[in-house]
Amino acid sequence: MHEGYCITLAEARAFKKPIVVTDFVEAREQIINGKTGIIVDFNEQKIFEQILNLLNNENLLRQFEKNFSIFDKDNATDINKLLRVNLRISKEEALISMTKHLFCLM
Repeated sequence: MHEGYCITLAEARAFKKPIVVTDFVEAREQIINGKTGIIVDFNEQKIFEQILNLLNNENLLRQFEKNFSIFDKDNATDINKLLRVNLRISKEEALISMTKHLFCLM
């Protein structure tokens, strides 16, 4: 993972949810356009059209879900990284909270 890693995309991939996303570097790193999601220009009309396309095309939805199993082999690794980061942050937040309470008691 890197600083610009899009957690929302990783979560959608983990749950094998169809994705429509605007075109940015991290999207291209996580989505195979036309296979595991749809990458569109940052244009309101194009976003709307592709969401509507997915909603009206049950076969495309199912194909994307199937393709995650085929093309998205590294997603489990990504999710494990996310879980470790979240666990570490949770522990750090708990320590900070405990420290604040200790200083208040002194």
